[in-house]
Amino acid sequence: MDQHVTNPRPVSFEITGRRVFVTGGYGFIGTHVVRALASKGATVLAPSRRELDVRHAPSVSAWVALHQPHAIVHLAGVVGGRAWLEANGDAIDHDTHCMTEAIVQAASNICVERVLGVGSTAAYADDAPRPFCESSLHGGAIPGTIGAYAKRKRELGMRLLNMPTASSAYVLPCNVYGPGQRTHGDRANVVGALVSRFTHAVQTDAEFVHCFGRGASREFVFVRDCADAIVDALQRIANASPINIGSGVATNIGTLTKCVAKHIGFSGRIDWSDDDGTVDALWSSDEHARQVLAWRPSTSLDAGLAETVDWYRNKEGAA
Repeated sequence: MDQHVTNPRPVSFEITGRRVFVTGGYGFIGTHVVRALASKGATVLAPSRRELDVRHAPSVSAWVALHQPHAIVHLAGVVGGRAWLEANGDAIDHDTHCMTEAIVQAASNICVERVLGVGSTAAYADDAPRPFCESSLHGGAIPGTIGAYAKRKRELGMRLLNMPTASSAYVLPCNVYGPGQRTHGDRANVVGALVSRFTHAVQTDAEFVHCFGRGASREFVFVRDCADAIVDALQRIANASPINIGSGVATNIGTLTKCVAKHIGFSGRIDWSDDDGTVDALWSSDEHARQVLAWRPSTSLDAGLAETVDWYRNKEGAA
């Protein structure tokens, strides 16, 4: 992977010995962010859902007042596959808006030094130019199938980047995959779903596996790389434009599927149910990230998929 650093912004928030409040710290990305922060000497405060309802503004403000964090990393969110996001729009709209308000109020009332919010490149408009550039985030139509999710992710960025009392940053990861991700049901992303599907096919000696989306291309980033980017942005970025977090490369779903099948050891047939479907490519520009961050993704897609498959096998074997 390209490790070239253009001219990153200097560290303006030193996290060693500082208290960092992480919402969603027990989630897929959150667990990796917590580890990355701790490895740099931060004191990580990551309450569970039972300990703190991040949707309830008075509770969040009281918790922040009690623990006095120097920084907040807001990762908690309502996530799932595109079909799940579409089917649960009302709950997503309500919960995501409440979380945004709670974090903004708490950080403003207690004067937290730095706040970083984590959005998603899914917030870009369907008709936005490819690759997605941060300057086009708030232009164009909200994606129709996941409108509530995209609208609230845009709102999160606008609220955080306009906070008068704290320096803030807002990052937009692409499709994040790796150990710890969901692998079953309609809340799993494409990598998780493929890993579980092909593993089951090998276990049952299936001759073929039905897949779809062969003509589409998506961008992927390994979860540890994503966590490292979040920590780097927390240290370097204040009141700047959003930053895409990804590889800057669109990977064809057909190619991705074959790579997953290879690592799992599936030698049967892949049947594509939608070869005549719409061909689309969704990926983001990494130019801005290269200009302001020292971070670069260090895990190739092939290596990341191999590690994800190994993790899944170990998890299934322990179940």
